[in-house]
Amino acid sequence: MNFELSKDICIALKTGENFSLLKKGVKKIKKISEPYIMSTFYVGNEFAKTEVLGVRKFLRITGNSVTDDPANSFICNLYGKTGDDCSTEAVLFDRKTLLDGVYQGILFPVTVVMKNSEADSSPENGIFIEFECDIYLNGTGTEGNYEITEV
Repeated sequence: MNFELSKDICIALKTGENFSLLKKGVKKIKKISEPYIMSTFYVGNEFAKTEVLGVRKFLRITGNSVTDDPANSFICNLYGKTGDDCSTEAVLFDRKTLLDGVYQGILFPVTVVMKNSEADSSPENGIFIEFECDIYLNGTGTEGNYEITEV
């Protein structure tokens, strides 16, 4: 299963006991891969030796908050949070893999970073209108079949 090439990637976040599809309110999901490089410079040599030591992969999500979607609410409630509050699990899958009520996908431990939000103009409700977050994929993931709750 190669999600690097998939255009139809879906993501479900663990919200409580279930994996909830992140769908409502989402405008865009962008896959990003950032290499971690180390360059070594040598005296008398104008060029450095550069090595790729690792790659950080994450999904950048932009969207609008909605109140009736567990995955969307989970993300929006992370504003200003740190540490373990930002950790959960996520399943990446393609909708075409549905078989007998489960999806074939890859389970990752993830770190969700709420980057930007724009609050509603009425101070009494504090509802987020627009948000941007990054979901960092930690580790290599575990392929399997997963039940995904759709709201």
